Amino acid sequence: MKKVFIPTDRPGILPTVYGFAFFTLIVDVFALGFFRNSGPYHTVGLTLIVLGMVAMIQTNSNMESVTGDVIQSEPGEEGRTARVLVVLRNGQQPARYNISLQTLKKFQLLNAPFVQELKSSSSVLLEIQCPVRGVYALQRIRVQSRGYYGLFSAWKWMFTDAKLIVYPRPEGQQPLPPTEEGERLRYLTGEDFAGHRLYQPGASLKQVDWKAYARGQPLLLKEFGSRGEGALHLRYQDVLVQDPEAKLRQLTAWVFACASQNRPFSLELPHVTLPEGSGHEQLRTALRQLASHEVPV
Repeated sequence: MKKVFIPTDRPGILPTVYGFAFFTLIVDVFALGFFRNSGPYHTVGLTLIVLGMVAMIQTNSNMESVTGDVIQSEPGEEGRTARVLVVLRNGQQPARYNISLQTLKKFQLLNAPFVQELKSSSSVLLEIQCPVRGVYALQRIRVQSRGYYGLFSAWKWMFTDAKLIVYPRPEGQQPLPPTEEGERLRYLTGEDFAGHRLYQPGASLKQVDWKAYARGQPLLLKEFGSRGEGALHLRYQDVLVQDPEAKLRQLTAWVFACASQNRPFSLELPHVTLPEGSGHEQLRTALRQLASHEVPV
């Protein structure tokens, strides 16, 4: 049965390991008082009960006015980490203490986000491990505290519609494709290696990239010249490898190369096309499309 979580501002609370040990101590004290018929034992037991109730009330109130929002979620590379910035806020006085954050179990945190004292607001950076590319819904983040005494743990859920983007690892040996001018490829004269094109019958064998052929790639012709600095059209079918994941990694490397050179680019994947653009939003959108691309089985 699927669990349903209903958003609420009221914190939940349970004893910690130390709380259970404290409860056991109370039981032991009352047991000794009963068997020895000693009033002081009962007095100590009642005092411990009062202390436990104070700890529970304090821990619960420590979480009541705490709220939070995800204000930034930066894409992460597969096999590395993504960063999510959370802002915690305290809507009342006095300050709140010993607050920590936890994500769902499927998101492994590499750090231990912790705020010792929350006065008005505080920024907390979550570093989440990204083993497999994709776009994942964060859904909710657990905000919890053990208060002053550590006998109880109070928590509440911070719900969010933020997405965790895990893009393919940027790698590949294929250089950027040439600038397109109309329907043909444009090269200027020069001695710099500018890219590959598929072998055509009648082409000079001197232009064949025999090293690439020895690595198992098809017959490719080396092109030399200087590429223009116009927009680039990055296409899935232009990547000269067979493995779909390797294609996505090469496209990711091209996307980052364009971003580093501040060059406009478009991205064409099977069934989806990103129009030409540049800047941070163009980069983020391209990485999201590469992360969410479904490889045909």
